[in-house]
Amino acid sequence: MPRELWNEGRVVGYSAYEMYVRHHCSVDPDHSPASEKEWLASMMAMGSSMLLRIGTEGNENIEGEHIVDIQLPADSRLCAANNIIASYFSGKGSVTGSENSTGWATKVTDYGTLIDNEQLKHPNVEVNKDIDTNNVPPKSEKGGLDESAVEGIREYMKITDGIVIQPGTWTTNLNKPPYEDFKPELSKAPTIRLSFSDRINKPFYVLFTGFTNRTVVDGQTGFETAVNTKSPADGDFLGPWAFPWAAKIFFHVPTSFISYYMDNNYSRKLPNDGEDTKVDSDAVVDMSTTNPAEYYEKTKIYQSSAIGVDVTNIHTLKKDAAVLATYRSHKSDESTSKTEKLPPALYGAVVSQKGETKYNPIDTVAPGTVKLYHITGDLTDTKAKEMVEYLEKNTPYNYGFYRDGTSYVVYEYDSSETARIAGNNYIPVSDDK
Repeated sequence: MPRELWNEGRVVGYSAYEMYVRHHCSVDPDHSPASEKEWLASMMAMGSSMLLRIGTEGNENIEGEHIVDIQLPADSRLCAANNIIASYFSGKGSVTGSENSTGWATKVTDYGTLIDNEQLKHPNVEVNKDIDTNNVPPKSEKGGLDESAVEGIREYMKITDGIVIQPGTWTTNLNKPPYEDFKPELSKAPTIRLSFSDRINKPFYVLFTGFTNRTVVDGQTGFETAVNTKSPADGDFLGPWAFPWAAKIFFHVPTSFISYYMDNNYSRKLPNDGEDTKVDSDAVVDMSTTNPAEYYEKTKIYQSSAIGVDVTNIHTLKKDAAVLATYRSHKSDESTSKTEKLPPALYGAVVSQKGETKYNPIDTVAPGTVKLYHITGDLTDTKAKEMVEYLEKNTPYNYGFYRDGTSYVVYEYDSSETARIAGNNYIPVSDDK
């Protein structure tokens, strides 16, 4: 058997681990220090990680923005002595409870599409043999995302913020703000507090990285203050020099989200060619020059054709949003008359805030378009002539007609600018027909 060597080559002094143990016992004699392996592990990489499944149980009555508190397992020895990084986890873990419950995983059962480890398909690698897709098979030959992962990413993006809160004592801070200073109680597990933009409809997994063993923190981190630190220019107030009064969680936007949602992966088949064509274009709605509302507000014409809209919510990174909407201005009830069953029409608006606004009709000037104006005056009314002339002059290949408001007879202007009936036969009608 190999010999166990103690203090080999050492002349004097303590090892780094021994220094940690002595310091820990002096500041917290009531709790055992971490083992040497645990102490070394806490110094490696980015700290310990935890895998959380966010479920749907208890979400039935939740609508819109809300907050959820999730405590780390009671027997966990981890804490957040610094900021934590979180990301969507494409895979699954073993969690106690139903498949819809929220809980911490005790092991990883699925790492996504890049590796398969199930009964029918699993790794089979001999020692010293190169790894390839034959002996360590992926779930999918092309990798990528399955439909379950796509739905999970959609739910993950509903997370809007997060912090880790450690149990402890809050005391008056003489150097406000913040109002209270904090001293942690490391005998208890912390709580993760998450905010969501809406209800979670499908369980998904989040990987949290950056936790530290509490027994190691207990022997290394300062607890005298969480806000009045020695070297704020070095960011020591964010930890781990001082234990922060709350640790921020930074949520990473996964590359899978960027790949799936930022790439406009839209394809279609049209009846005239039958080919599957990918439409690789961005959508741009340009209302910077002409706001649809300006025409109706300034000219005072056809204002009743606008539709009143209550904007209940709007999120945009720009100063406003250009909205194109299709709308059917009738009831969908089958009992309504045929005259009310109109096809969807195109409306537009520039929206900058919540509240009441209007959707205004969007016109078309494609070649061959015919405009019919309803005039309440007689044939000597120049308003009808002006509107027709302006239309045909400024919109090539558009043609204008007007309808007499009394007889409902349709007129047009000939080359001599004389109004004439737009047809040989007509039957005058009354205003109620």
